Amino acid sequence: MNTQTKIWLPVIIAIAVLLGYGLHKFTTTPQEKFTILPQRQVSYGKLDGVLERLGDSYYKAVDKDSIEEALIPEMLKNLDPHTVYIPAKQMKSVREDMQGHFSGIGVQFIEYEDTVMVVRPIPDGPSQRAGIVAGDRIVTVDGDTIAGREDIHTDSIMRLLKGKAGSRVVLGIRRASADTLRNFEVTRGNVQVATVDIAYMLSGKTGYIKINQFGQQTYNEFLKALKALKKQNMERLLIDLRGNVGGLLNVCVAMVNEFLQKGELIVYTEGLHSMRVDKRANGKGGFKKIPLVVLIDSYSASASEIFAGAIQDHD
Repeated sequence: MNTQTKIWLPVIIAIAVLLGYGLHKFTTTPQEKFTILPQRQVSYGKLDGVLERLGDSYYKAVDKDSIEEALIPEMLKNLDPHTVYIPAKQMKSVREDMQGHFSGIGVQFIEYEDTVMVVRPIPDGPSQRAGIVAGDRIVTVDGDTIAGREDIHTDSIMRLLKGKAGSRVVLGIRRASADTLRNFEVTRGNVQVATVDIAYMLSGKTGYIKINQFGQQTYNEFLKALKALKKQNMERLLIDLRGNVGGLLNVCVAMVNEFLQKGELIVYTEGLHSMRVDKRANGKGGFKKIPLVVLIDSYSASASEIFAGAIQDHD
């Protein structure tokens, strides 16, 4: 074998190998590659196990949703008084309360001596326009008696009185000045509910504002009241949060911001698995220098406590 042949032979062999590999690659059907994942163990809690066993083994059909709805409040009540479960059917009512409006007859009422007594008709609301006044007792709704019934409670009364705007309801009213029941037809409407109950000057220099909850419109109502009192030469302020059970945190923070200096801590949130988040005053509040007193009682909760605590912390 001559020298030239020795040099080219390895090159020819290498080219042949590459051509053979390429021919195999493009003339055979590609095979899909599969990755076999390890089977994951799904962990179920005791409640899931019990419900599953009931569904499989109980002698009749089990309504799991009803069981869960009954159990969840019982589980949460052992945590603290403020952690509660709101069922879906009640959530609409809660949202309406926070938004400051709802569709209904427009009265504030209490259950008094087994009847529903009107405390106050909402000013210019459907009931006031129909002639219903404070002190009236609602005995019947659309002919059905609600007075003296143990199965009628606040929630069910509210469901009877609320309804689509434009719908009508006939209320059987017993008035102290009359011996007989009188029917009033009320056309339900969209009712605006103020969260600032009242704002006025207690004396020549002291303003007073009563707030019943922290809803979506409360900050705007509060600011409007503050500005009105300022025009009356208010030099000090008393804010009454007695009986205020709370509401929206961001609204509370915005209201406290009106009185604190820039950078002062209003409140912080922190959880077992969440980082601390501070809410601080931005310094843009218009009433930072006014002397302030906040009234609370044993019924003041949630946002009311945050409001009072933030003011006290920087007193």
